[in-house]
Amino acid sequence: MTEHSTYAGGLLGPSLMTGAGLGLLFVPLPLVALTRVGEADSGVASSLLNVGRQVGGSIGLAVLGTVAWTVVAGGARAQAGAARTASRSAAYQHALAAGFDRAFLVAAGIALLILVVAIAAIRVRRADLSGATH
Repeated sequence: MTEHSTYAGGLLGPSLMTGAGLGLLFVPLPLVALTRVGEADSGVASSLLNVGRQVGGSIGLAVLGTVAWTVVAGGARAQAGAARTASRSAAYQHALAAGFDRAFLVAAGIALLILVVAIAAIRVRRADLSGATH
């Protein structure tokens, strides 16, 4: 993403892919997470799943916001000192685009790391999800 990117050219495709991926996760994730939880503990386990989702979203937003604004502040400071008043706006736009670009890259890296951990750690069979007993 650059300061010259449009929404359709820079963000629409990745946003659609992210939305489709999250949409495909919202139903199977609770099923997998609650697979081997007893009936008496299902309420507690479900609430822990929701708390984890909320806390993870809050921490993720804080981390990505920090990444974005650290890059923006550093880039703006570096470019604004040397730039004339007329070109300061362009320098700030460049710094803002660079900051959000970095945050999106960090988010993609985190998503890839989560995918690797999920593939390695989650071991659920179809029989577990259908409620069949062993």
